[in-house]
Amino acid sequence: TDLQMITADISPVVGKAIEFDVPSYENLKPGNVKEGMPRIQRLVREGPFDELFQMEFFGDAYAGPSNVKFFRCVGHLHIAALGMWLEDAETGMTICDGEGSYGMNPEQDKGFLTAVKVHSHDPPLEFPSDRRVRLITEYNATEFHTGVMGMWFAYVSSDVEVDREAAKLTVDYCENSVCDVDMLPEPPVLVCEDKIAENPMCRFGGLCDCKELVVADGSEGCGGVYSTAQGDIVINDVCAKHCGACGEEAAASSIQSGCVDALADGPMCSFGGMCECEDFVSAPESTGCGGVYTSDWGDIQVNDYCAKHCDACSDEEEGPSQEELLQKEMLKSLEDHVSKTCKYATRECHGSLSNLQACGTGQKLTGTRQWNMPDRKMAMVAREHGVRLAAEHAKLGDASLHRNEVESTVNKCEVPGIT
Repeated sequence: TDLQMITADISPVVGKAIEFDVPSYENLKPGNVKEGMPRIQRLVREGPFDELFQMEFFGDAYAGPSNVKFFRCVGHLHIAALGMWLEDAETGMTICDGEGSYGMNPEQDKGFLTAVKVHSHDPPLEFPSDRRVRLITEYNATEFHTGVMGMWFAYVSSDVEVDREAAKLTVDYCENSVCDVDMLPEPPVLVCEDKIAENPMCRFGGLCDCKELVVADGSEGCGGVYSTAQGDIVINDVCAKHCGACGEEAAASSIQSGCVDALADGPMCSFGGMCECEDFVSAPESTGCGGVYTSDWGDIQVNDYCAKHCDACSDEEEGPSQEELLQKEMLKSLEDHVSKTCKYATRECHGSLSNLQACGTGQKLTGTRQWNMPDRKMAMVAREHGVRLAAEHAKLGDASLHRNEVESTVNKCEVPGIT
């Protein structure tokens, strides 16, 4: 069976998203104190399982099976944490035990959080997705702590059965003799709409209404930016309809424009907790503005994520044209399509990659949609990126599983046009 990761966060209890502070015990709110232990902050978040947990890393709302098959949970805590737990709110049963462990060696790790217990269920624990559960974290509040976290990463069955062939890590695709336009996704239509609900400030910060955003503290209103500790957000990009910013060029507001810091949207913030450009630029791993930040993901161009902070925005630089924005949307649509198609090494995935390879090598167009101008534009995007996308998505699973692999030659399909 296929497993999928879901996530839950304790910080909304104190009105935060992902990171929160632990006040010293004198300043703890009465409802956040562990009974009989006044120096321990105890946060409790209770609700239906399918409302507390989100898909992947705080992505869409829970969309898993109505009958949950719960395999494993891994907690994420910071120093001063005592532990975190997930309980069945109806029975009190512990679903996940994430007790923290601290080092004892005074020369290496004494006083540091060294591990959080991983809790597994074999066979999986089963319960309805609307079962009420209770998420709990406890932190030592003897002194003030900033920027702590309390998150569960859980693994549940998707109820998708995968056979041995589909479970392969590499898709052995080939090159079709034609580029079938009908196998490419429908071209996107650029619609002017408010997209604040899809932004992290809504998912994590609870600011989901454009009317509130334009008058919020730190907001310059329509046409300006909303300044946060994680960077600036161009208001018209997330509230185009509300702000009346739907001209010919603004219709593609889904592509962010303007000189802003984008660190909050990058992996360094989502996974590494590095969300402020001032910290990012001055970190030991960084060579500063105009340089690179060296990480496990590779070298990251500092100016790409902190353009405003680094004053790396050209006054003469013009924004992208409508056609360029449309092409970017088409490429995103194409990438999303192949990602969904090639989750496993299925016949459908093999066919999609073989067709992309053909489009990317300039094979003749075919299909009922080949004469429609938007579809021909999608085919041109596939021609530019098809070979790369096919090669990337033929490698399934985590990228670490394919280290040191030698790129193989893609042969012609034995039967032209048949995948």
